[in-house]
Amino acid sequence: MAPSLEEPIQVDLSAPLKNAPPLVAPEPEHCPGPESNQAGKGDACAGCPNQSICASTPKGPDPDIPLITSRLAGIKHKILVLSGKGG
Repeated sequence: MAPSLEEPIQVDLSAPLKNAPPLVAPEPEHCPGPESNQAGKGDACAGCPNQSICASTPKGPDPDIPLITSRLAGIKHKILVLSGKGG
């Protein structure tokens, strides 16, 4: 491998990744999901026992993306498996 001119990124690889919030009940049929900006506020959220959990979940891009990128930086070939896509 050729030497790199980039500065090495120091990342704590033992840090846990972000976990999904523990839901009290299954998501309703038209649930926007806890990551949505409408989480806990949409019409489907009315009366849902998970409403307060979804409303308090952090929104926006996943803060673990730089950590994941640094972990995968040394891997030359990556394979992405998508399951449940139909067909």
